[in-house]
Amino acid sequence: MPDTQVRPTIHSKMDVSARIAAGWARVIVAVGKGKFADKLEIDAKTVGRALSGENLPELHTAFNSLAIDPTALDEVAALYGVEIRRKQSVAANDMETVADLSHLVGKWVEALSDGHRCHRETLELALVMRPLLQRLKAQSEHALLRRLRQDALQAKDCAEGRSLPAMPHDSQCADLQGMRRKAHRPCP
Repeated sequence: MPDTQVRPTIHSKMDVSARIAAGWARVIVAVGKGKFADKLEIDAKTVGRALSGENLPELHTAFNSLAIDPTALDEVAALYGVEIRRKQSVAANDMETVADLSHLVGKWVEALSDGHRCHRETLELALVMRPLLQRLKAQSEHALLRRLRQDALQAKDCAEGRSLPAMPHDSQCADLQGMRRKAHRPCP
């Protein structure tokens, strides 16, 4: 019987080091090398050695970079064909997300103003998109969790003989919340 199990590829220290350097360099463009080092509580020279490939950062230091930017190790994860994401999503501030989306659209329109987008413009757009995509994904996961909680409440209400609308439209949300308050249950 043939072995159909897919095994991950083993990568060299140099491959991993290059991917860490690429991810950290991308983050450093946004936050600055000194601030990046300070937040990691390491010397700027250590960051420089990691960026040049001279040294590979310790495992805890590499993972601590996720506290600065949750996409800092995306390149390393991609090397192994996996994704690093929060175990529990946190919905981003809506106004900040909308402002960043507007900023992205403006940069995109500017990039296309001459009729085409060059590779430098594509890279600049990607720098703006990456953290925004993470926040949009968190928003989507947050909405899904709310829907699951609402479905659970509805099932409980049905089991107790009370019936509420399945999924209210925006105009019905205030009425639904009022009905729940009258029933002395907290809103989801």
